[in-house]
Amino acid sequence: MDYMGLVPFLRDKLPENYKVPAAHRCEINGREFVHLILKNQESFLSLIITRKAGVSFPAQDPVGKSDSRGVDLHQDRLDGLQVAGFQTKEHLAFVVSGLDTMKNFQMAVGLAPHVSGFLARLEI
Repeated sequence: MDYMGLVPFLRDKLPENYKVPAAHRCEINGREFVHLILKNQESFLSLIITRKAGVSFPAQDPVGKSDSRGVDLHQDRLDGLQVAGFQTKEHLAFVVSGLDTMKNFQMAVGLAPHVSGFLARLEI
């Protein structure tokens, strides 16, 4: 799957003057993913995208819908970091940061519709 257009696509859609100083492909425990680091003058966060490979978020109890396109967001805390996740037909995506719960969720709300739309075009 070619994610090369994701960084230019997101450039003018990033919230709060965030930039993407680094983006790369990684593999951990056999799972491949794309990792974008988003940074502004005050904080940074990660946007992580991976193929579902048989894994999905539960259909019940999403935290909320981020916009009229109905992107379900799921939220948790892992190893001291805030995680908000969403999915498309073939991908899982996560916004991970040391920000407080509400701020991380707001970042996910801002990113989810754009990232979901980009991924949906790849999945056709």
